[in-house]
Amino acid sequence: MTSLAARAIVRFRHLVITGWVALAALAVPRAARVADVLSVDVGSVKTESERAYQLVREAFPRPIAHFFAITIQGPMPIDSAPFGALLDSLAASVRREPAIARVVSYHDTRDASLVSRDRRTTFFIAALGSEESKTATSHTPVVRRAVDAAVARLPQARDFEIHVTGAPALDYDVRTVSLADTRRGEQRSLPLAAVVLVLAFGALVAAVLPLVVGVIAITCSFALVYLAAAFHPMSVFVLNIVSMIGLGVGIDYSLLMVTRFREELNRGLGSRDAATRTIATAGQAVITSGLTVVVGFAALLTIPVPETRSIALGGLLVVAVAVLLSVTLLPAGLAVLGRAIDGPHWLAHLLAWYHHPLFWEPWARWLGYHPIRALAIGGVIAAAITWPLAKIRIGLPSTGWFPSGTDAENGARALEAIGSRGVIEPIRIVLQAPPGSRIVGSRFVRGLSRLSDSIQTDPRVARVRSVVDLESGTSSLQYAFLYSDPARARAKYGDFLSAYLSEDNRTTLLDVVLTDTTSLTDAMDVVRWIRAVANGGVRGLDSVQVSVGGFVASGVDLQDDLLGRFPLLIGLIVVSTAIMLALAYRSVLVPLKAVAMNCLSVAGAFGLIVLVFQRGVGGHVFGLRGGLRRRVRPEHGLRGVPPVAHQGGVRPHRPERSGDHGGPERHRVHHHQRGGDHDHRVRDLQLRPHAGGPADRLRPGRGRVPGRDADSHGPGAGHHAHRRSVELVAGGHPGRRAPRRDGAPPSGGAGRGSRGDGQLDGERQVASPEVPMPSVHPRPVTRVLERLVLQPRRVEPQPAAGPEQRLPIRRHQMRHALTPQHERVEP
Repeated sequence: MTSLAARAIVRFRHLVITGWVALAALAVPRAARVADVLSVDVGSVKTESERAYQLVREAFPRPIAHFFAITIQGPMPIDSAPFGALLDSLAASVRREPAIARVVSYHDTRDASLVSRDRRTTFFIAALGSEESKTATSHTPVVRRAVDAAVARLPQARDFEIHVTGAPALDYDVRTVSLADTRRGEQRSLPLAAVVLVLAFGALVAAVLPLVVGVIAITCSFALVYLAAAFHPMSVFVLNIVSMIGLGVGIDYSLLMVTRFREELNRGLGSRDAATRTIATAGQAVITSGLTVVVGFAALLTIPVPETRSIALGGLLVVAVAVLLSVTLLPAGLAVLGRAIDGPHWLAHLLAWYHHPLFWEPWARWLGYHPIRALAIGGVIAAAITWPLAKIRIGLPSTGWFPSGTDAENGARALEAIGSRGVIEPIRIVLQAPPGSRIVGSRFVRGLSRLSDSIQTDPRVARVRSVVDLESGTSSLQYAFLYSDPARARAKYGDFLSAYLSEDNRTTLLDVVLTDTTSLTDAMDVVRWIRAVANGGVRGLDSVQVSVGGFVASGVDLQDDLLGRFPLLIGLIVVSTAIMLALAYRSVLVPLKAVAMNCLSVAGAFGLIVLVFQRGVGGHVFGLRGGLRRRVRPEHGLRGVPPVAHQGGVRPHRPERSGDHGGPERHRVHHHQRGGDHDHRVRDLQLRPHAGGPADRLRPGRGRVPGRDADSHGPGAGHHAHRRSVELVAGGHPGRRAPRRDGAPPSGGAGRGSRGDGQLDGERQVASPEVPMPSVHPRPVTRVLERLVLQPRRVEPQPAAGPEQRLPIRRHQMRHALTPQHERVEP
């Protein structure tokens, strides 16, 4: 900065201070409302998922593009009068809201998928209108107030648990939690930073100034983000970026300025001359450093990903504001304070011991005399913390994506009791016929049936809702006859078709609801498989435009786009930083050294992140129980088996010895309830092709032994073979295909859900030879994850009822029969 500008800032110091105070006051109201204009999903119109969303919102007369799911859990079944009255009252209260276009409940449809098995939990859908979907998240408080009003009118509602969930509610709660976390982080970091600054300066006034700069930088940046959101969608995670970077660079730059100002005062300069000299020297370093960071963030703006651009814009704004504050407001304040910056003097005498060169000066002297040794020690430390980076797994979290303890997440857990958590975020497949054609014409109905049936063969898919899945057992010919007269079809299925078939009959929608046990990463694999099937072509849908959307598909688009542009992103940041440093220092070696050190520090930081958050080392410090790997819970894997062994559950530990009456059992149960690490208790869960024949694999089961799930000593316990360790493996059945929709079995053996005689057992399952169909997973090569050896409770040895030991498996919401290997394990 030129000396002329420095002298002007010092001369008009009172005007500079007044201007910044006024700007901060104007920024406070907008900064307080910044969370209202941010979003979790800031998709781009260029992605396939966003195109699918636009088609759903524009093509259908009453689309269910955004909806709320209101869950109700009670102590009595839904058929009771109090439960039914509460359900009707809640539905009526929500239906009266102007933003709600339609409400679908169990009393309206008698759909069994809306009710849990014990009939004590249900949910209903409240869909927003087409225009209201543009601001879906903002309607969450309105819906919750309507629910609370209905609950207040009914005294019996106090015995029920009622939650509002769904994509808008989850988005709203993520915003709320992010804002609360940001404020909580500031409340914790500011006192800690104040203590460090007081120790560093030995003066209270000097320590407060950097904090003031950091807080004003964050406030003004939030206000700028609020204004920028009107022109570009901003991600909710910009809150954390602005808060973290703003406080860091604000304190960092202020330290340079305050330290240099105190040095100039100690040289005998007056307060004004010292402030002018500080701007001309330390201010130049602050501007150079800030511009380098700003250019790095500006490089991120070239990546056409809304999330990346949001982070880049937030970081760019907060760094620019921090630089301006450090070279204008701070010097003006220093010129006004003068020697008062060292007050109170008693604190300086009290902290004199901290500034005595006990450690840092000898350490710096040793580094200067032994550079090779220092380089070797530093290299070993850097290699140690960088080494875990080799095992990094890049992607979105399998679980724990949404914050726990919120109303929306509690509602999602209630949906798990019904087996319908996938309803919140289904995979949405939009199919549009060529102009002048009907998607439900006889030309396309068989193709829709092939696509729907092939998707349902994936064990991770719970069900598909579409215009060719209205009633179980209906053939393609019957659907073709039904849609030959669209008016008659709409008269019979008006509510459903208004959300799944466009008015011109050209566009339709398939909602793929995944099972509750399907993780986010597995759901992303399903999206990729569906897109591969659609891109490969389905007979009967050759000329149909297919777009796959939904929350999971948005995650796929985001991850693929980020990973594809990651090398370019790193190159832009490194090159732009090196150029800025070369121009500032007029050197080649200095920029190279700086870039190398930055890369090394970033690699070390990622290595520590992998070590803590992926491997779980020291995770308890951050409130984590183990690493963020795939967790195996004791109740995961067997349908209906209680999570504790003394209630009929499965042991995740060593076999029970004869004479053991629950001592170690209670110990392990309490260990689980205290949050023990199940990676050390549940061993060897492996999903891999099995080396044995077809009899040694997991196969779709056809029946159920009553009482098997509830208690191993209850009815059906005698059907178990001798007590043994059970190894759960997942293996495909090459060549096995399900029967065609017309009921004829395919060649090559019985299909999925058949009894081997060509008749279906249960719901229809169809495989089309034109559509690739997975046996257990869509990919032909199954990945080895872990292996789970389950030790059943002690069962009295009885003769086996047959060659198979049948266990109902919860995995992927389908039933399997497990045929164990025939080695005998004595009880």
